[in-house]
Amino acid sequence: MGTWGRAAKWLQTPGKSDMKLGEISKDYRILIVPGIMNTCVADTPAYDKGRKALTDKYGLTTELLSVPNDSSEANAKAIASFIQEKMKDDKRKFIVVGYSKGTPDLQVALAQEAGVKENVAAFISTAGASGGSPVADSLPMQLDAYLSKVKQGKCQGNLAEGFKSLKKDVRQRFLSSYPHPMVPTYSLAAVTTAESVPKTAAQTFKMLSAWDKYNDSQLLKLDQIIPESKYLGVVNSDHLNVALSMGSTFPRAALLEATVRFVIDDLSKSGVIKPAETTKTEPKKKSWADGFGN
Repeated sequence: MGTWGRAAKWLQTPGKSDMKLGEISKDYRILIVPGIMNTCVADTPAYDKGRKALTDKYGLTTELLSVPNDSSEANAKAIASFIQEKMKDDKRKFIVVGYSKGTPDLQVALAQEAGVKENVAAFISTAGASGGSPVADSLPMQLDAYLSKVKQGKCQGNLAEGFKSLKKDVRQRFLSSYPHPMVPTYSLAAVTTAESVPKTAAQTFKMLSAWDKYNDSQLLKLDQIIPESKYLGVVNSDHLNVALSMGSTFPRAALLEATVRFVIDDLSKSGVIKPAETTKTEPKKKSWADGFGN
């Protein structure tokens, strides 16, 4: 997975660096739902190395559901069907991770589809489009020419419908209808700078900076934070490279492991699951997650 050096450089507020990491509880499974156009870059799946590390090193069951470029409502049904099918053979609940449009797809699934929230223990949003994006609002002016080129590729679904689900007014209406998270929810935002944004994303970064300089070139920082969620902090990355290997050196595997560890630890402290057993005479130690992202 490469040598990343100190991960602190990728966090706006670094956490502790002297915590000893143990095993990760296998009481849950991990399901990642990626963003729009993920089928167009199927050879670059979201958190690919991170998922493999969680499985190979810690024995966790990890899944990637590659949803098509359809509306969040259509993808929510696909998510529900996937989860219901998986629950037939394994009763462990999922910790779901939504990246980019995967976040609103999961929000709709949790809010509207039967059997989803009952089988999800927690929801992690990384650079998630919970509040929509001004980029999606600007697309109709240039979408037809763009789609005519993309449709010739290997993309699945209806990109026009997918982008409509990312419009700010659409996402804000959803949040007004469902203002409270359905399960324990955690938000991790991404922010880049004019100096570090990739050239291919410089134009959208500049456009979004007219609203707020704190953006990842696709989403404003505030639109990445789900209302009433636990805020995990900000990573220094553009939107694509936070989850996809697109040329930028970024510790995606470490990020995924850290967020999964934090959430499982937080669930155990909340009484959702029992912490992993330790020596009976050993006093309870302060959790490694304390102080992360504060």
